[in-house]
Amino acid sequence: LVWFFTEAKSLQNCWLRFHAFQVIFGALALTALNIVSNVLARISSVLGMIFGLLLMVVSLAYLITMIVVGLKVKEGQTPRLPLLSKFAAKYA
Repeated sequence: LVWFFTEAKSLQNCWLRFHAFQVIFGALALTALNIVSNVLARISSVLGMIFGLLLMVVSLAYLITMIVVGLKVKEGQTPRLPLLSKFAAKYA
């Protein structure tokens, strides 16, 4: 995040900014799901438990996806995540 806010926007950094935005938007989505899970847990323990378990599976899938994306980026490829890449391309 420090690099993202301090580095000037240039054509050389667009590729890196795109991947940074994909990761940031993914983390924001997981944070929103976590907040919803906590609210549901306060309302109903059964709903909170179900949603919490679902959130664990989604978090694990996100972690695995980010590892695979990182390996592909290291090879010079540009992996585009279906929902996140639209927003990342818009802001990068």
